[in-house]
Amino acid sequence: MGNTTIVDVAKHAGVSKKTVSRVLNAEPNVRPATREKVMQAIAALDFKRNPLGLALARKRSYLLALVYDNPSPNFLMHLQTGIMAACKARGMGLYLHNCNYQAPDLVEDIGQMVAGTLVDGLILSSPVCDQQPLIDMLAQRRIHYVSINPKDTGHGLAVAVNNRRAAFDLTDHLIGLGHRRIAYVKGHPDLASSAQREAGFRAAMSKRRLAVDEALVIQGLNNFASGRAAAATLLEQSEPPTAIFAGNDDMAAGLLYEMHSRNIQVPQEISLVGFDNTPFSQQVWPRLTTASQPFDDIGRTAASLLIDQFSGGDETAGEPTRPVTMDCELQLRESSAAL
Repeated sequence: MGNTTIVDVAKHAGVSKKTVSRVLNAEPNVRPATREKVMQAIAALDFKRNPLGLALARKRSYLLALVYDNPSPNFLMHLQTGIMAACKARGMGLYLHNCNYQAPDLVEDIGQMVAGTLVDGLILSSPVCDQQPLIDMLAQRRIHYVSINPKDTGHGLAVAVNNRRAAFDLTDHLIGLGHRRIAYVKGHPDLASSAQREAGFRAAMSKRRLAVDEALVIQGLNNFASGRAAAATLLEQSEPPTAIFAGNDDMAAGLLYEMHSRNIQVPQEISLVGFDNTPFSQQVWPRLTTASQPFDDIGRTAASLLIDQFSGGDETAGEPTRPVTMDCELQLRESSAAL
């Protein structure tokens, strides 16, 4: 039966609309016989509650929103897996919202999305989480959110990755193999992780008292195409590097493709390392030495922190808290070798 209402159920069961509402909300002050009568009426009329109406009534949608604008689809795919695991365990759903973090109407876009979906909280991926006007709006409207790897971890909930340490260790690995002329391909300039990884690279070089040749530091964009472009620049130099550190696996794949196309052997002529440990890091040849980000744990932890916050009441919205920082694990494979 279509368009059945609570009023229809009440009439069929011979009870008040309020009693039907109490049964639907699992309130305790309903006699078992009355509850059974209402449940039979619900079954007979094939009554189904309107999810939007339920959300309005309870002021809860049981939905989280993942808001993102990230050039790496692999990062988002695995992040989403972890978030969904936490949501499923807590009886929540997930809404995905792609946006342009540079758009002048970003704040309006997110505000309209929240109003239209009634999501309980937002998971903000970098660089969306670094847009201060957006953060100001969320704080003003007391909208719960958690940031993933923001530039500033001192405001609100945050899950961060120790990118600097992992980049340091990858660089030190190359130095330990005898490499001194090491190139670095930087990630997207608006991502916090890019600056953190470059800082780790430079710190390792400095600790080993090795000068960084700035001609070997190339700006990338965290995608395959920018990896290819970086390779073209590096390989055409009069003195090419003996090792290349790509700021993520997507760019490393582009570098590897370009080196294969030029018949440059990896790692016999040039060693190569990436970052993230995406699935194709083990599907290319040689397999990439890289740093493994705990994508699933990042997503699961971010979602759990957010759910815990809004379950504790609105008074916790926007309050600063200590970020959760996760370590990466080096995956040493065939793309790096001794000089």
